[in-house]
Amino acid sequence: MQKINSERVRDAWKKSGLSYRELSALTKIPQNTLACYITGKRNPTDITTNVIEEIVNAYLNDSSVYINKTLYRDKFMESVYRICEIIPEERQPIEIMKAFDALPSVIISTKDLKASTDAQDGSERAETGIADTTDE
Repeated sequence: MQKINSERVRDAWKKSGLSYRELSALTKIPQNTLACYITGKRNPTDITTNVIEEIVNAYLNDSSVYINKTLYRDKFMESVYRICEIIPEERQPIEIMKAFDALPSVIISTKDLKASTDAQDGSERAETGIADTTDE
């Protein structure tokens, strides 16, 4: 039996060991939307689920660069087909690597995740009028 997407998101979240806030900062998906996915109140699309799983796996594998394979797979394949049609065979590997390097990527690091969650926390405090009382 195939899992529904909300179960896959919940499994990825549990596997990551991240809080809702941290996963939200990492995936750029609003925290309350993630909560709805994880609790099963909403079922994300296949693409959203795949992206969340890919980002969590990249994070857990300590990858420094994440390429959104789900969203850019078709673009890359079109580039490869075009290269194979118009570029001489001896230059094709170089052009394919150039197409791969041109794919958009996101840097993932725990330092960036911490800064992002701290910034999110600060904006929430500002919205609610809560003063930051941490000593520096």
